[in-house]
Amino acid sequence: MFDLKIVFAAVIAGALAVPAVGHAEGKEIIWQCEIDKGDNRTWLSEQVIIAHVPGAKTAVVADNVALVFLGHPVEAKVKTRAKKDVFYWRVSGVRDSNKRPVSRMEYIGYLTRDTGQFAISARPGQSQFWNSKGSCKPLKEEKRWRKILQMKKK
Repeated sequence: MFDLKIVFAAVIAGALAVPAVGHAEGKEIIWQCEIDKGDNRTWLSEQVIIAHVPGAKTAVVADNVALVFLGHPVEAKVKTRAKKDVFYWRVSGVRDSNKRPVSRMEYIGYLTRDTGQFAISARPGQSQFWNSKGSCKPLKEEKRWRKILQMKKK
């Protein structure tokens, strides 16, 4: 759906714009998560990008839903468990294929840090929900993307 470079640029721009709590606790990691075909490809993106400082209570998340409906990544709340980080985010202003408003899309992502396993659930503010799984890996070219973005912003 999106050019991978645009998604990376949007996430990193969002990561620069939305300060994460707890930067002193560690270096920011940008996770690239590839999602298997799940229950609903419309609301579960093929790729999710997460910018997070280990131990921080917030992160920046970009997926196709946020980029299409908002035009930018969103802030996520984070709960850190022993081996997992749990990310909670929502996207407002979403419309379905018939152009009817959806109250909001709520997402929960579970990232197992040591293996990179990822599970995601999407819920449109109602009782129905969709699930999928995938895997994440940390981006190794983070500095390159930051430099490119800083040059373009000037």
